[in-house]
Amino acid sequence: MKKIRNIIFALIVILSLVAISSCRHGWHGKGYHGHPDRMVEKIAADLDLNDAQKTKLIDFKDELAGKKDEMRAGHSKVKEAFIDELKSNSFNEERIKEIIDREQAMIDEIIDLFVDRLGEFHAVLTAEQRVKLAAKVDKMKGRKHGWHGCEK
Repeated sequence: MKKIRNIIFALIVILSLVAISSCRHGWHGKGYHGHPDRMVEKIAADLDLNDAQKTKLIDFKDELAGKKDEMRAGHSKVKEAFIDELKSNSFNEERIKEIIDREQAMIDEIIDLFVDRLGEFHAVLTAEQRVKLAAKVDKMKGRKHGWHGCEK
């Protein structure tokens, strides 16, 4: 249960960063989804980042993007294994559990990486930038998709 809570927390933080980066009133399909470089530009502009801070954010984005690709590949393998087992005459629970454990380990690794990099990014922000960031995240509370129609 704690792992699930940690995963949900990490996803909320990730979505919060994405939402912050692409808040724009009335945005529906015209924004930054799928365009991480534009998201970085939006965050940089909203927080008035200097060059060093922007470089840290770009590195953060690039490292997470690489992990996202790894996770997608792993997810495909899990899906294929489930389908194979469902088609088979006998269901191999141990195989499925092993695959899920590997997937969970990858998720835990990504969560650790995300939290570490978020801490590094937080450390280079000024107090004023942290307040701006917190305010943007706070505005998203209770929104199903925080980055759709955010107000500035």
